[in-house]
Amino acid sequence: MPDARRTVHAMMRGLVASHFPTQQSAAKEIADFFAGPGGAGDQFDPADLSRKMNGTRQWTLNDAIALQALSGTDRISKAIAPEVAEAAPRETVSLLAHAGRLVKEAGEGTSALLAVSEGGCRHEARAELLDIVAAAQAALVALDAPSALRATPFKRVDRA
Repeated sequence: MPDARRTVHAMMRGLVASHFPTQQSAAKEIADFFAGPGGAGDQFDPADLSRKMNGTRQWTLNDAIALQALSGTDRISKAIAPEVAEAAPRETVSLLAHAGRLVKEAGEGTSALLAVSEGGCRHEARAELLDIVAAAQAALVALDAPSALRATPFKRVDRA
């Protein structure tokens, strides 16, 4: 697997070189991006960007955010995402936790259904009912595992 820092460094250098006429203008735009109304004025350090470009100083997350916003690309985030996903530990959940989640989701679903009967939002009730189904499916997977005491991860449900 390639070194993520080298990949990000090359991508950041490429964004600066392809989207700005000079390194000084890039440094000014990055400083203005975070300065808010009125811009940074003369309160920026072009030498800092020069050091980052030649590799003697590390790029910051703020640099990546600013360059992505100014250039209109998300290539850096996409390059970093697999590294972050691999480093994140998987959270496991016991059967007792599954039971607790089912009770919580059932309570929210019941409340949403009662709200619909009084003129509430049907879409919110539907989303809550789908959360109950997801919690029940996760609990069934945990229950059907070779050892019922084995922990299984919750599957995150993103609402559209």
